[in-house]
Amino acid sequence: MSNHPDSQRLFSVDNGLSFSGIGNPLPWVPRWNKLRVPKLPRDSVMRLQRLTRAQLHHRLGTVVEFRMTQDGHLSPASHVSNNLNPIEGIRVEGRIMQIGLRQKEMAQIEDRLNRLLQRIEAGDIPLFF
Repeated sequence: MSNHPDSQRLFSVDNGLSFSGIGNPLPWVPRWNKLRVPKLPRDSVMRLQRLTRAQLHHRLGTVVEFRMTQDGHLSPASHVSNNLNPIEGIRVEGRIMQIGLRQKEMAQIEDRLNRLLQRIEAGDIPLFF
């Protein structure tokens, strides 16, 4: 969120920018690929340390799922099915539409997570309670 009083803006992370390697094309928006806090909460780091590869893929592979109703509208599904196609981010099969990270993007998340945890273990990033 911008803190400039004359230009209040809210930005959201775009997977296309996050995983493309292009970087942010908007010069006035700071790059968010660097950690911008001096310390991390210990309980959050502990949750990340316990996160398994299977849990990561389950939670991020399909973030949201919609089902087409009889009248042709999309309605959020009450539960998320198995990932219909891990190679694609948006998947449509029959009356189901899923949105989630692609297999390649999840591998990048795993890599980023591992590098973060290594930095924490090396003492480069302090923790607080």
